[in-house]
Amino acid sequence: MGTSEAERLIGEIGSLKPGFLSVTGGEPLLRDDIFHLLEYAGGMMNVGLVTNGTLIDGEVAARLSRLDVYVSLSFDAATKETCELIRGKGAWGKAMAAARALKENSVPFNPVMTITSLNAHEAGAFVNLSADLESVNASLIPLIPSGSADMKLMPSQSSLASAIGSVEEVAEERGFPVSLWCTPFARALVSSPYVHPGGCSELSMDVDPLGNVLLCDVLDFKLGNVLEDGGKQAWKKMMNNSLYKEFRDASKLTGKCKECALKPTCKGGCKARAYLTHNSFSTPDPLCPL
Repeated sequence: MGTSEAERLIGEIGSLKPGFLSVTGGEPLLRDDIFHLLEYAGGMMNVGLVTNGTLIDGEVAARLSRLDVYVSLSFDAATKETCELIRGKGAWGKAMAAARALKENSVPFNPVMTITSLNAHEAGAFVNLSADLESVNASLIPLIPSGSADMKLMPSQSSLASAIGSVEEVAEERGFPVSLWCTPFARALVSSPYVHPGGCSELSMDVDPLGNVLLCDVLDFKLGNVLEDGGKQAWKKMMNNSLYKEFRDASKLTGKCKECALKPTCKGGCKARAYLTHNSFSTPDPLCPL
């Protein structure tokens, strides 16, 4: 998508008056026009960027600061050894340098960790690292086996429960906020006011690089197209789509979810994780320890 098309896409999204636009990838900073697009979007809504940090230096951080961009920074570990096992040699140093540059330029950011079988033991230490970096919060998300994410790297239910327990312990000790993404069942495991489990929002829309509205950003089910339909019509098509309604319908849940007290709010956990594991939206999230 060229610059003019990207501007049109952003404009259609802006017509919905959203509170926040998160620009993800791949790596968004590889686009030559990314700062122009961030500035263009920033005139309509608050803007965030999800990045691996490899292209963030002092100059880039300063530009992000001037544009009031919020940054989510992928670490995926609390130690150099584990980070480079997952993300490749040199990734740790670049992520740490990016965090320092963001902090020095007053760019609000949150480190992000995808919890896998390789790093679940570092979940609590990751919260400590995030606090030491003086970030806004720590964000953790259990692996969703989509794309290149290997099913074999899924943490076990017990190791995830242990990881969430260590996250809560450190969050309490440090008085530091933590977001648990795509983990609504964690409400049964934590009581700390510093830990915030979350699931699918009914007030968000995932859009791919061609303008397609997706059922979920890790599931390639197309519900419309922002460029073809226009922003407002694309939103209406999504909300009225039968698959979208099924995706969020807790009444069809099977297994232990049927009688679970968390059913109204958890709605079966991560539906994408359930679908990618069991080819069904109604089966329980395979990582739920309940």
